[in-house]
Amino acid sequence: MTNKTILTSLVIIPPSDKQESIQTIRRAHDREFSKWMPHINIIYPFCTINLMDEIIPKIEKICDKIPKFNLTLSKFIFLKHITGRATITLAPEPKEAIEEIQSKIEIVLPEYNDISRFEGGFKPHLSIGQASDEQDARALIQKFRYDWENIEFTVESLFVVSRTDKTPYKIYKEIKLCKKT
Repeated sequence: MTNKTILTSLVIIPPSDKQESIQTIRRAHDREFSKWMPHINIIYPFCTINLMDEIIPKIEKICDKIPKFNLTLSKFIFLKHITGRATITLAPEPKEAIEEIQSKIEIVLPEYNDISRFEGGFKPHLSIGQASDEQDARALIQKFRYDWENIEFTVESLFVVSRTDKTPYKIYKEIKLCKKT
């Protein structure tokens, strides 16, 4: 039996009052809209539910030493797939804060390194849609940029999210970052 599942993830979720413009785009362009809330994966796949009581305290210990930080969602990029298709994303800035969290967690939980094994390593992003090819991705990004207003928020927590085969992801546990800045 494996200790990993695609039914759980450790993520950053923008505050609900900052999600409207993201969700407007996702509703029309993201085939995963009904499965996922807007999010930035930190660990995916993550541990099975039966291991949460063992794994979450390790993450809480790390997060207790990481101060909250500000993020801006202003830059649209696309990630090209080997199939020629593309995923359109918002690239959070500064990405280094997210990379630091992911790296620290991966040191303590090296078996959950799936997203850092991609070519180019871990690339923090918030997926907003899919495109049939690079040209389509560029056209959609141009359209999205037209009336986009940057989104800024403070990351105060990470979230463990989970789902079943038939339900969307829901928050399982909130893990607060250190209150000091």
